Amino acid sequence: MSAIAHRERGRGTAPGAPVVFLHGVGGGADCWAPQLDHVGARHRAVAWDMPGYGGSAPLAAMTFPALADALARLLDDLDIAAAHLVGHSMGGMVALEMMDRHAARVRSLALVATSPAFGSADGSFQRAFLAERLGPLDAGRTMPDLAPALVAAMLGEDPDPAGVMRAGTAMAAVPLATYRASLQCLTTFDRRALLPTIAVPTIAIAGGLDRTAPPPGMERMAGRIPGARFAVALARTDDDTTQRLVALAARLGAQNFAPRAAAHDRDASFPTENYRDLRAAGLLALCVPQRHGGLGADYRTYCLVSAELGRHCGATALTFNMHACTALWTGPLADDLDMTPDQRARHEALRAAHYRRIVQESAIFAQPFSEGGAAAAGKAPFGTVATRVDGGYRISGRKIFASLSGSATYYGVLCTEAKRSPDPEAKPRLSRADTLFLAVPADAPGVAVVGDWDPLGMRGTVSRTLTFDDVFVPDEAELMPPGIYHQAANRWPHMFLTLAPTYMGLAQAAYDFTVAYLRGELPGTPPVKRRMYPTKQIAVAQMLVTLEQTRALFERVIAEARVDPSKDDRLRAYAAQYTIMENASALAQLAIRTCGGQAMLKSLALERIYRDARCGALMLPWTAELCLDRLGREALYAPGETDEPA
Repeated sequence: MSAIAHRERGRGTAPGAPVVFLHGVGGGADCWAPQLDHVGARHRAVAWDMPGYGGSAPLAAMTFPALADALARLLDDLDIAAAHLVGHSMGGMVALEMMDRHAARVRSLALVATSPAFGSADGSFQRAFLAERLGPLDAGRTMPDLAPALVAAMLGEDPDPAGVMRAGTAMAAVPLATYRASLQCLTTFDRRALLPTIAVPTIAIAGGLDRTAPPPGMERMAGRIPGARFAVALARTDDDTTQRLVALAARLGAQNFAPRAAAHDRDASFPTENYRDLRAAGLLALCVPQRHGGLGADYRTYCLVSAELGRHCGATALTFNMHACTALWTGPLADDLDMTPDQRARHEALRAAHYRRIVQESAIFAQPFSEGGAAAAGKAPFGTVATRVDGGYRISGRKIFASLSGSATYYGVLCTEAKRSPDPEAKPRLSRADTLFLAVPADAPGVAVVGDWDPLGMRGTVSRTLTFDDVFVPDEAELMPPGIYHQAANRWPHMFLTLAPTYMGLAQAAYDFTVAYLRGELPGTPPVKRRMYPTKQIAVAQMLVTLEQTRALFERVIAEARVDPSKDDRLRAYAAQYTIMENASALAQLAIRTCGGQAMLKSLALERIYRDARCGALMLPWTAELCLDRLGREALYAPGETDEPA
């Protein structure tokens, strides 16, 4: 008999080839108990303890060829000529290795949360991975010590408690020698060249919230396997929840925010009452993950809610963007990015503290961005500088057009870590790769709000100038690990599209006003109908066509938002930003011309909508001009391509 232990259901009675389940580094056969029960009701189902795990004897040397050969021996012992293989994480790699060495034994492949290769070409990621994973063991920590944090870093939204318990128990039970050997083995894997040769039915399954094997990477792997299918589990907020949240925003906007908008515009005052309403409705925690007490809205849901808020009060929607996107960037967006295991665990702990401030203390986060130079456009390092000191950072600099100035609880400050040179006479080195995203308390010593605020539009955002004079923040102020923002800016470009929903809402508001005005149904105006004139009808038709064209592009783009988008998706995002900002202004302008002189009165909302809409094309990091520049350049040039002779 084989020295490989296993669990089995449905033996001897089930038709067809058996299904064999292969676990990952921290697993074991018992992790597959629900799947064994479910599949075993109709098929023969087997889950092994990989060599060195559970009741299985370890290999003399753990390598992927040796693991595949051990699996083949187990199939021999169980009289299984060929099997359907389901491999999770490292188990997926074993399944691919089995396909390479024993292809005749494989009927189909289900590759779950895995990869065809591990690490970077130069080996630096592998070395860092091993150092960080093995370091605690070298320091005397045990697997039961490490298991809770390792499992917590892998959890998605609202995890199954029984599944969490099984994962923790399995991780804690892995022998230290086996864990070391598995990690060493993992870093050697590369079967990318195998993918185009796979000739069995294959499906790649990604978790929608998985940070280790995120959906885009899994999709690329599936794309290289002939005929392979790709699926994502739990990819986004369900439509019923999204519709409910949009309806909530519509009710708050129509009943509360719209009636207050004129006063805040007139006085250039912050809509504090609206934020009280957002807090009471739970919307301050819109993008906070559910397991941290929030509503867990994904990117698309946020955009639809924000657009509805913009329909009623542009200033509220635009400032809410800064707050909600702090949770969005640190949550599902950060989950898609590459981090070392230590970075991931630390980020999980720190963001939990930031989320508690939102959920339990009703904290409001701002995102001061602009500095008056090229940094906000992604062309230069931020001039606001953070210097590393004992226990944290000291920040100096200033931000202009800083929305929520004087009203936010924390400012999520993008700044550059000053890296010291070995030469004491040299200036510190500044690089975009060293961008930090730090939560600075509004009442921290050295923080000041200066200057006046009397702009054309978006007056209720109160976007005054912020100055930071040697402001100390502790290490725990990190909203993202050092350098991760730079990765996000390059790999998750839709993070800069989150201003657009406000202007999509303003475009809708301009159309709504025009229809109500021409029908004689606008509150505060005489019930005089002006809809019978052909010129008015044609203008409304033109507005509706433009609005629906804009909305179609908006909804497509927010559904496509993801890490590592295709070139077409990235270009479409630029096009959407440009289209929404330009068309919001154009629709408001056409609305005034269509409604006539009365619409220019400050007693009516359209004049404010027009002024607010004019601001969108100017907003960094994707102004209208920058969008056109990037569209033209990236459409015509591949990355790194120039017109210089080779």
